Amino acid sequence: GGNMKETGSGAGGGGISVLNGGEFEMKGGTIYRNRTSGSGGGIWSYYTPMIFDGAVIENEAGKRGGGIYTRSGITLSNVNICGNVSKWEGGGIYANFSGIWAENTKIYGNSAGDFGGGVYCNATSGYITLTDCEIYGNTAAENVGGMYARQMCFIYGSTRIANNCVGGQWSEELGYYIGGEKSNVGIRSAGSQCITIRDTFTGSISISSIGGVEAGDPYLPEP
Repeated sequence: GGNMKETGSGAGGGGISVLNGGEFEMKGGTIYRNRTSGSGGGIWSYYTPMIFDGAVIENEAGKRGGGIYTRSGITLSNVNICGNVSKWEGGGIYANFSGIWAENTKIYGNSAGDFGGGVYCNATSGYITLTDCEIYGNTAAENVGGMYARQMCFIYGSTRIANNCVGGQWSEELGYYIGGEKSNVGIRSAGSQCITIRDTFTGSISISSIGGVEAGDPYLPEP
């Protein structure tokens, strides 16, 4: 548990920085209003797998991962990631060469100056798995307001991915971004990678073309 509030860093990890070995686990607590000129406004993890159960709110990164930057994979359970800002990719989360496994997690109201307002997964070997999650009201300046993935994405349960946008405006009343061009999910794929949906997915999917490449043969069942 515990809270990390209003700290700063010139390198990476405005709130928490963990690296090189072991495993980082945090149960409860809030990572709140931390800033870095590098990556990982709230949390920066380098070669240290993370298990997190808490909240990451209103953090800011001068590069990637306004809320969280990980290079080793992250497991999220019952987490709120909201109001985070990155100058480059991944307003809420940026995963580099690693995957994201999330359950009962909300990612909303985050903003990226480039791609992936909610999530940017730059994993050539990892993938994203979402179970009973919500990704909504995020925005990106360039492309894919909701979630951008380099590899496969698996969506299970009552996950909702909707109302994300490119070039949206912040709504004080709603507490997340609205307007702009609809852009929920984008995947850069070599051809066979896809989005797989099972169970009671309740959102809406729009595949965004990124650099002229779209998801290869996504499996999108009828509602």
